[in-house]
Amino acid sequence: MAISRATGTFPPPRHAINRGILTEGIMGVVAGALGTGHATTSYSQNVVVIRLTQVASRSVMVLAGVMCMVFGIIGKLGAVMASVPDPVIGGVSIVTFGLLVSIGLSSLQTVNLSSTRNLSVLGTSLYVGLVTSEWLKLNKDSINTGYASLDQVLKLILGTQMFVAGLTSIILDNTVRGTKEERGMDDRSSVKTESGSQIDKHQSVYDLPGIPQLQRRIPLLRHIPFFQPYTPH
Repeated sequence: MAISRATGTFPPPRHAINRGILTEGIMGVVAGALGTGHATTSYSQNVVVIRLTQVASRSVMVLAGVMCMVFGIIGKLGAVMASVPDPVIGGVSIVTFGLLVSIGLSSLQTVNLSSTRNLSVLGTSLYVGLVTSEWLKLNKDSINTGYASLDQVLKLILGTQMFVAGLTSIILDNTVRGTKEERGMDDRSSVKTESGSQIDKHQSVYDLPGIPQLQRRIPLLRHIPFFQPYTPH
């Protein structure tokens, strides 16, 4: 949803969201099989990069992925990237994460922030996310289920501020009584994942190339949820 806002296109339809979740799950399995658990998931910093560069071409993203693989294979190129001074990386990080926070807050523009209900949900969510991680740092042995693996999973989840704050906000926003207008849901007809907005005529931006031809030849492919809906011609 954030990428669609940054690129000015309509929100992703259901099949595109399904495909993204599927791909991330597969890459998580591959990462676990290879013994690594990083750089295999979607990063919110990518939204900031698109906002800063104004470039959202898939070709550019594929080229960036190929370059990263080349840097990882060829040691000399990786050493060049590692030689970037820490102050430069720090400066880029300040701008990147600062803009990331701003983009996150901009999603609240349709919400009535003069409502006590919404302010309570927002403030409580942020506070719980910050406090929980700090509490775990000060009480490292507080979680003891008797299973070391489960303890590590719980510590990782509860120590992730964004996850705790996001989960808290989801629970509160769906349990505390409030009107659709108050929650900013009355102006979100263009965010429905079924079809997307009709403002953007290039709806094939989320479609996989070559799938319509395969769907015409193989009827079974018309019912797969992560492929675009079949449109007979």
